[in-house]
Amino acid sequence: MNAAKGQHKDLCYSLQRASVTLHVILLGVGGTIYKTHTLKPLKELGLDSQKVKELASKLHVHFVNFAA
Repeated sequence: MNAAKGQHKDLCYSLQRASVTLHVILLGVGGTIYKTHTLKPLKELGLDSQKVKELASKLHVHFVNFAA
């Protein structure tokens, strides 16, 4: 998480100055979906538990296909 925050530090700073809320959602590699850093932020956006799991799976598949 710290590496992701550091990678996007300048973007986060600009967004904070623009009164925008940033929700960091980490997509894992090698079959990993982080509960704390993937599922929790999606739930905080108002999705129900079923939609959170469906979206996390779809995002992960998309990411794996894009990285290949």
